[in-house]
Amino acid sequence: MNCRVIKLRKSKKYFNKKDIGSIIKARIKCGEHTPTNMDENAMSAEQADYFTQLQKQVDEAYKVASLCRSKSLDSKDVVEIPQAADMASRVHQLLEFLHERDTANQIRQLTKENEGDREQVAIDISRIVCMESIVQNYSLQVADLESRFATKKRERTPAEIAVAIYHGICAGLAVITEGILVAPLEGVVSCEIMENKDGSKCLSVNYAGPIRSAGGTGQAISVLLADYLRRDFGLEKPQIEANEVERYIEEVMLYHNLQYKPSANEMRSICQTVPIYITARRRWQRSIGWQGFKESPKQQGARGYASRSLRRYVVKSPQIEKAHRPFEIRWVGFFRCLLPTNKTRG
Repeated sequence: MNCRVIKLRKSKKYFNKKDIGSIIKARIKCGEHTPTNMDENAMSAEQADYFTQLQKQVDEAYKVASLCRSKSLDSKDVVEIPQAADMASRVHQLLEFLHERDTANQIRQLTKENEGDREQVAIDISRIVCMESIVQNYSLQVADLESRFATKKRERTPAEIAVAIYHGICAGLAVITEGILVAPLEGVVSCEIMENKDGSKCLSVNYAGPIRSAGGTGQAISVLLADYLRRDFGLEKPQIEANEVERYIEEVMLYHNLQYKPSANEMRSICQTVPIYITARRRWQRSIGWQGFKESPKQQGARGYASRSLRRYVVKSPQIEKAHRPFEIRWVGFFRCLLPTNKTRG
């Protein structure tokens, strides 16, 4: 690529990542671009002084606000919005159960080790947070944490395991959403260890409406995180009954404003393959539907958000299969069974 092509490309309104990379390389050859070391502070002295003054003024404003809140004239005695310098700090401050941990530094270290691969960082931090919740020790190195976890997980009750998995899912989802969305706070409501008909245990994840803010890919990855964590505890897949599958399908068909409405066969394939029992809070006191597929006691009423979360797998399966190769080891070919129908959809 020569400099003339670069100037022509500058007139484009949008660039993709490949274009930007090739443009920068060509500009370096032409002497128009000098690469900087991202680890070093590239600001001038004037810029550094400007940001220092901004931070001082922000700190002063927080002092005034904290003083006002300390008079107990508001609903809370503290300033709810904490300061955060980067994504790791935002995730740490977003989730209250992380405040006493060293999660921010762990995320920064994992980001370096994984070269900025946010999905892999989300997987690793979800497992670390889950293990910490089981071990109840937040200062161990990963190797020691895994060793203690292997022993402690056998001593925990199903309720304690469910809470630990919930913590892990929320922490991983917070990394995926960069700590700026409400999905990790209110989109994932709880987890529960359920019993199948044969006596084996499985994992149920309870969602709510705010999970939509995570986007389709974020919703799908939250269940993938749950799959990783449930395997760490030896939990089996849910044994979903036929009437439950048909109830999921019926609820999806009730929505008429979906970007894409999957076929009944696609929904049936997802319901029978996803290794997590996906449910949600009851939205109405009365049951809905007209085909006679009543919800089971496990489903607890109309769960539109749960059904729509299942639908996301059809829409997002090509992106997830392409971007998350490590999941292929654990996901028993689930994405491949959906990819042919996605390709025909374009």
